Amino acid sequence: MQHNLTQTYRPKQLRELVGQDHITSVIEADLVERKPAGFYICYGQSGAGKTTLARMAATYLNCTAFKNVPCNKCINCVKIRNGTSSLVREINAADTTGVDASRELIQSLRYVIGKDKFRIVIMDECHRLTKNAWDVWLKPLEDGIRNTVFFFCTTEIIKVPKTARSRAVNNGYNFKPVSDKQTFRVLKGISKMENIDATDDQLERIAMDSEGSVRNAVNTLAQFYNAGAVDSD
Repeated sequence: MQHNLTQTYRPKQLRELVGQDHITSVIEADLVERKPAGFYICYGQSGAGKTTLARMAATYLNCTAFKNVPCNKCINCVKIRNGTSSLVREINAADTTGVDASRELIQSLRYVIGKDKFRIVIMDECHRLTKNAWDVWLKPLEDGIRNTVFFFCTTEIIKVPKTARSRAVNNGYNFKPVSDKQTFRVLKGISKMENIDATDDQLERIAMDSEGSVRNAVNTLAQFYNAGAVDSD
């Protein structure tokens, strides 16, 4: 059976999200104090942690044994990490581009959840929303929906209307390409944990080829791992 390294080694705490300290150091206080803003935009490098941050926010805000970091063992944490929690709605904007679909989605978020729980809504590829769809979203993003936190993610921030960016914390958080050195350290750590027989040269090449995307690097390592060897060519 193939081993999903990307899922297994997805960061569980903010300090594990490499290369984005300029973001995690700021948002950590919001999450630890459980006083999040209602709307965050995460933009920039593909595979650098945008949706991972949003999922982690869900565990920080809903862990039942929370002590500055999520326990990752309680039922809420487990369901969130397994993708089976009703507290997380992950939507691809490509499937919700129009006005009617956006209105239906917003209306579905009006139902009340427990006062001690937070619903996390992740809108991936948000740049694909139409102008009219964005117009529908502006008021709920500005006014907020009780106990609901929106994370809109995109690799093309230039296509996100300024009227939307102005409503987000810090006008959005820019996820930067992760350095080859940092990516190498991630791969080295996984290789050690999984007993993968890979040389430093091989891991360095994977890191360089990933072009700033930790996800791509781990996916490449997983392909070789599941095939039983790391190519040395």
